[in-house]
Amino acid sequence: MDGKIFLSIILGIVQGLAEWLPVSSKTIIMIILIILGAKASLAYDLAISLHMGTLIAALTVYGPMIIRDIRKDKFKSVQARFVTFASLSTALTGLPLYLLVHRLLDIDIVSTKYIAMALNLLFIMTAIILLKTRFKGDKDIDEVSLKDSFIIGITQGFSAVPGVSRSGITIFSAALLGFNASASLDLSFMLSVLSIPAAVFMSFTFGGKPVTMWFLDVNGMIATISAALTGVAAIKVLRRIALNLTSSKLILLLSTIAVILGLASFLPCLTF
Repeated sequence: MDGKIFLSIILGIVQGLAEWLPVSSKTIIMIILIILGAKASLAYDLAISLHMGTLIAALTVYGPMIIRDIRKDKFKSVQARFVTFASLSTALTGLPLYLLVHRLLDIDIVSTKYIAMALNLLFIMTAIILLKTRFKGDKDIDEVSLKDSFIIGITQGFSAVPGVSRSGITIFSAALLGFNASASLDLSFMLSVLSIPAAVFMSFTFGGKPVTMWFLDVNGMIATISAALTGVAAIKVLRRIALNLTSSKLILLLSTIAVILGLASFLPCLTF
């Protein structure tokens, strides 16, 4: 198998798995690409563009559910309001942070080695914060308010910072607001349907031709398909697990996985 194709498959698998865990998938992708010689700002945009695969996964799982509920008049306005309002509030923090991060990475003020190490430290810190948090919420998805939507959306915007996991911070926020494990996961996953396209659009806009060419190249397509297939499997498995866990146990499980992966991925940063 061609080395580039193999790398594309691996990148897709990492993206498809990590997007739905409290693990910053873009951080892992960035570290891999930086180690392979990519410029930090390009690695950032390529990592975000790979979210197209997990968007396909989210639409595959949740699209039919939403359409079915709409046809049966079961898709409540509160859910549509949550996705819309939370997505809009995400822009308040996400857009300025994306522009700031992109600018800082673009000017190459520090060595890419130290950037990779800093990213990994943020990655591990995020997981540890979640690991030390305990929640006992019992609110269901139908109980989400405008205030909940605003808070979850605002916190999601911070995932523009490398090292901060989108799913991790939204699950954390939902659990902190009192939602049960299953609802926390579903709110996070539903929110990805609008937030991910916005992030991908930004990566194409500011990443320019290199990002577009990679995405349209066979390797980019393979990575996207790989991320989509892995993402579908990951969502289904996590939703099944969440139905049998409290919020506290869910956060404990996912954060433990995140810490282990973070420590493991830190090792290559010390050798390049």
